[in-house]
Amino acid sequence: MLTFIQSCLLSESDLVSFVTRHAVWFGRMSSPVGRNAFHCCHRFDVLLDKLLYVTPRFVYDFCISKVDSEYVHLAYSLLELVFVRSGSFSVKTLLTQTFRL
Repeated sequence: MLTFIQSCLLSESDLVSFVTRHAVWFGRMSSPVGRNAFHCCHRFDVLLDKLLYVTPRFVYDFCISKVDSEYVHLAYSLLELVFVRSGSFSVKTLLTQTFRL
């Protein structure tokens, strides 16, 4: 939803950008767009006027900063096992790449 709000705020259409700005700045809780913008800002600890600076990379870095590195390594290990289960990786391939058999 955030990328939709950002694209509407930056829209070349005066009508679209006006309605979105009104929803974000004035409508807030009485507007679904305003509520979503407020929720995103609250969730990622960003001021409303910095909403356009929230990018996918910003969200990724924010989430990683909130998690211990031990859990990140565990998540990557689990992801690797999911790839093995789905057939995207094979144990033989992993062993070959790890030990250069």
